[in-house]
Amino acid sequence: MIINYRIIYGILGILLIIGLIDTARTRRPFMRPTKRPTNIRKMKRKRNHGAVIFGVVMLVCLGGAFFFWNYHSESSPGISFTDIAEGLFNSDSSDNTSTYTSAHDFSNCYFYSQLDGPEKEIYEIYYDIALHLNDGDNIKLVKTNALKSIRDTEQIAWIYYEMLEDHPEFFLLKMDNGARIRSSVQLALGMHQFRFYIDPYSPAEMTMIRNFELAADSFMDQIDQEQPDADVELQIHDKLINLVSYDYDALATNEMTLAHTAYGAMCDDGLGNRHSVVCEGYACAFQYLLARAGICSTMVSGIAGTADRKNAGEGPHAWNLVRLDDEWYETDSCWDDLDLNRLDLKPEQVVVVENTEPQYFAARHYYYNRTTEEMKNIPTQDKYKIKIRTSNGSLSFNPCRQAYHIRKMDPSEWGYETFCYINELLPEATGTKYSLGL
Repeated sequence: MIINYRIIYGILGILLIIGLIDTARTRRPFMRPTKRPTNIRKMKRKRNHGAVIFGVVMLVCLGGAFFFWNYHSESSPGISFTDIAEGLFNSDSSDNTSTYTSAHDFSNCYFYSQLDGPEKEIYEIYYDIALHLNDGDNIKLVKTNALKSIRDTEQIAWIYYEMLEDHPEFFLLKMDNGARIRSSVQLALGMHQFRFYIDPYSPAEMTMIRNFELAADSFMDQIDQEQPDADVELQIHDKLINLVSYDYDALATNEMTLAHTAYGAMCDDGLGNRHSVVCEGYACAFQYLLARAGICSTMVSGIAGTADRKNAGEGPHAWNLVRLDDEWYETDSCWDDLDLNRLDLKPEQVVVVENTEPQYFAARHYYYNRTTEEMKNIPTQDKYKIKIRTSNGSLSFNPCRQAYHIRKMDPSEWGYETFCYINELLPEATGTKYSLGL
């Protein structure tokens, strides 16, 4: 049976208030005299003394009730995923309660590194529940003392979102907005308890997760991870933009689909389009694949556009921060994915473009490993203009055009509050050692 302590404390407070009112209203606690006492002065002293003591006890109890009312807090973040790693907990099957013990490596998780000790513990609890969503019962208790220094339920919710930002593999959370696991916090016998109400994955969702992991395994099997991190990053970047296409169907729906996730890049967008994503899907996939190679990265949200706005109008956008040798770089794999199909080129013309060096290379790496300042105003480079002959003469286009990427989201827009909060925690990209000098 699940006990709602707030209801108990509320009832107790109401009863105590009624008791105080009754004490003040009556001349004698609990009963009225049947006849006038012979020693009025003595009875008055006894009656007043008892009322005072009873009132003080009532006030102390009432104060304790309100203390527990205020100390108890509830949080709403939820989580999900599959059983890939060993858990954080030593479970006691008799009461389905677990005690926290660390068991995972989060050294390449940026947001985890920004948390203090108790916050990290909450982060790891969420992560482990996500990994073992389909293990055990639908209600799970986790004991922790981490909340002694965390009294703000909103802070707990942000820790959940930071965990999610570190782990694009939890792609189904983007689809259910965290509702798969509801959590609350209670204080019992001096020990905080997280209570999780879990909705496990369906068989179809478990198949999606397995397919995602298999696709990522196949992708990484073709990456030479023995090379330095900078070379591995370049391999993953180039292979990803060769594999993935921009999902204009998903863009037109203006709805949350799998095209916004790493799953859309590795598998499909849920609309029948294979390896098809919007900018957020590119960023999530790039981050996840880099993590598989042991490279720390994260996603940046903001607005982006070109100076003339003819090729790409200004709008919300997502790209990545990548850490190499303790320096940060910004990379936009989505805009580096040069879509020649939208130029209505013939197959033989596409071959010509793809063999035009260094123009074609520059076009596919123009937003690669830049500093934050560079991304704010990337200039046009006419020397990288591509020209090809056509039946009507020649075709010329310049993918290396003036553009801007700015970390700015309007918090008044629905759903952008999280992006604004996350952006405030991100580091500036100042690295130049591994830039391509384009």
